[in-house]
Amino acid sequence: MNSYQFKLVCRCPYDSMVNIYDVTVESKDQVDVEKFLKFQDEVYEKRYLQEQLSKMLSEMFGRVTIIGEHSGVKIVST
Repeated sequence: MNSYQFKLVCRCPYDSMVNIYDVTVESKDQVDVEKFLKFQDEVYEKRYLQEQLSKMLSEMFGRVTIIGEHSGVKIVST
């Protein structure tokens, strides 16, 4: 099992705040780091909820955990 940890930056669709998420991807297969960088590039200027990002990453890479904080609330999406 491979574990990849990285930061992901995206704006909230409701208040346009910049959110920085801690992401962990677990995969039996190797994932090229460039795929994470490409995903970051694709979402950087867009607005998504953390739960949406979690679903998108899960569909691409398998098991994903995203931890973020918004308006003082810590959110863990798996």
